[in-house]
Amino acid sequence: MIPSLVYDAAVDAACIYLVVPREAMVAYTIEAVEKTILLDFDKEDHLISIEVLGARSVLAAETLSAASRR
Repeated sequence: MIPSLVYDAAVDAACIYLVVPREAMVAYTIEAVEKTILLDFDKEDHLISIEVLGARSVLAAETLSAASRR
């Protein structure tokens, strides 16, 4: 199902995938919100995922509990 949310508790980061994740698909990343939100793009400049750093401080607990685990 797309989009999908994956949470890695070890590093407190979540990733919202807008496409089915594949190996080596990120061509470049832009920091959208300082030290919190990163936007990942493919080589054709399509937004493919949104990374949330420090996820516990900015996402609701029920959102994180519903996420797949990494």
